[in-house]
Amino acid sequence: MAQCIDLVNHSGLPEPAEGAQSFCQLNARVSTNFDKTTCYANACSSGGTLRPDFVDPRRSQEPVKWIDLIGTVATGNPGNNLTRTLATSDPPAFEAGAASDQLIMKGDGWVEFEVKDNTQAHAVGLSPVPVLPGGPPSDGDPSLNDIGFAIVLRGDGRVYIFEGGTKVPGNDFNGSYGTYNAGDRFRVRVTDNNDLLPHTATITYTRLTAPCTPGTVCTEVQIGSQNAPSPSYPLRVDASLRDEGATLTNVTFVRIQ
Repeated sequence: MAQCIDLVNHSGLPEPAEGAQSFCQLNARVSTNFDKTTCYANACSSGGTLRPDFVDPRRSQEPVKWIDLIGTVATGNPGNNLTRTLATSDPPAFEAGAASDQLIMKGDGWVEFEVKDNTQAHAVGLSPVPVLPGGPPSDGDPSLNDIGFAIVLRGDGRVYIFEGGTKVPGNDFNGSYGTYNAGDRFRVRVTDNNDLLPHTATITYTRLTAPCTPGTVCTEVQIGSQNAPSPSYPLRVDASLRDEGATLTNVTFVRIQ
């Protein structure tokens, strides 16, 4: 924001009609998921103008790379879908899942996902990871209790929020945060608190409200915020599935480098 305002005020161009503050609040964005040592390939025409088909790589989303698969299999191309293969238990339980190979080490980011139907139960979120000399430990707990901050899409067609296995009550029926349909996309967002050690983050939960073209800013609405204490970095994507055949579709990940 501060850099944007400074550039607008000293560019020599007319100030935006809404003022520098409002203009930058709407348009300033962090540089996400982009190596600053590389160039913007095929960004400009030979005349120096931005090509209409250029997609800003700073807002590209990475497909989640699933590891520590327990009772699940990664499917699709590039393999960022996740399906439960373990038979549904009696009673049904969140006992199959996986975690991401990628970590959010610092800064802002999110995990974004959808499901193929609204008749089965799915949980996706972010969990803090212990910092160990040999690297992050494997995730041997596929349960909902192991996910620090999760959006849960249940078989009753409703959206819930769970933190460490505890439901954070919403204002809708049965403590939910509204209903959902197959193909609706959700995000669990992480915002850097920019504090000293322990370096912590704030978690919020959002729903995308319109189709979103990769490389553009998506329209989303916040449905909830964290109830538990702020987690420390690093964080990883964590998922749990309750029913055989339950599938998470096109799970993606954005983080600042």
